[in-house]
Amino acid sequence: MHSILAGDVWGGNNMAGDITYSDVSSTANGAGVTATARINSVTTRSSNMLTYTSPTVMGANLRADYGNTTATSVSQPGIQYAIKGIYAGYKYGPVTAKIGRVEAVSNEALAATAVYAGSKTVVTGGNIMYQDKGLTVQYTNGRNLTETYTVAAGYIQGSAVKANKISASYQIGAVMPFVQYGQGVSEGVRTGANLATDDKAFQIGSEYALSKRSSLYAAYGSHKKSLKSNSTAATEVTDMAVGLRHTF
Repeated sequence: MHSILAGDVWGGNNMAGDITYSDVSSTANGAGVTATARINSVTTRSSNMLTYTSPTVMGANLRADYGNTTATSVSQPGIQYAIKGIYAGYKYGPVTAKIGRVEAVSNEALAATAVYAGSKTVVTGGNIMYQDKGLTVQYTNGRNLTETYTVAAGYIQGSAVKANKISASYQIGAVMPFVQYGQGVSEGVRTGANLATDDKAFQIGSEYALSKRSSLYAAYGSHKKSLKSNSTAATEVTDMAVGLRHTF
């Protein structure tokens, strides 16, 4: 799921403006305090994972994951965590497509005598990319639905985040400018007091290759969350970054 939602255009940078990957929360002074904007939550790493990847046949392949772990300590009598996912990929010439679904279930740190309570997060995502002659264009769609469970109520929605993003970059000699733009929706618990938000985000920047393995980069990103019921109540987060990257 990380490889789907992080994308290929300056992928997985975790700056404001990458609406399917970065984690941008609202504040009490702005829009919505019940949900963050993170889609790729709890799906990047898992212990005790068993994975099967099929052979690639006519450009298509499948992958399945299953993981299950228990962590214990003096302060945490037991946290159980299970994850399962299924993914498909397809490549034809300059076009690559990926789609996937992953479900993560966990409990709280419970004493042996405690009543079970836990949560379930389902993340779905997909992207399609065209890449040829220095040009990369990619569309990404993602959704994160988190539900909480109690014996009395069963599973109820805790939060839901949906986002769409289009990204593009173009290699011109040693320079590679890029741009990303996305829109989405964040929702908290569906009650009368729900603070749902409309999200808009963008990034713009460029890389400059110093060598095959080293490059300079500069980027600017902005993410704005506005209350669906009141567009003037909003939170906006901006980031700027410059740096040097070396690949070993």
